[in-house]
Amino acid sequence: MPFRLTKNIVAALGPTGLDGSFRATCVDVLTALRSAKGRRLITAMAETLERDVLIEWELFGAGTAEETASRVVNTIRRKLNGLEGGRLEAMSPGEQVGIIAKATTSPGRLPRRRGDAPEQFGADVRGLVRLGVERRVDLR
Repeated sequence: MPFRLTKNIVAALGPTGLDGSFRATCVDVLTALRSAKGRRLITAMAETLERDVLIEWELFGAGTAEETASRVVNTIRRKLNGLEGGRLEAMSPGEQVGIIAKATTSPGRLPRRRGDAPEQFGADVRGLVRLGVERRVDLR
């Protein structure tokens, strides 16, 4: 799920910012999710969502609903295995948290006005933004 750590959020983390207890907690959570039990839990939830008929998968990208759902679940699996982006080698939880933290503090990740979504989010977030605007859904 794309998100952004704004300067205000980072400032609220105190003098250590992202490098203190926030990073340590993120590494601990990611380690737990990568454990056998965590992996089974996340995979079961993702597979359930993949088969959920109420999700409009067409909003999340090109292709059929089945293709899009399968792609999203495979992305979740890759991230659980420490494969961010196009990497072929698994990263340690600490390394993966560092990459995510760097990406989420990028100024380009925040839409400029309601209805805009940065290109790097792709069709998935643009679809969600349109969905929120069209249906007046509170996206908070």
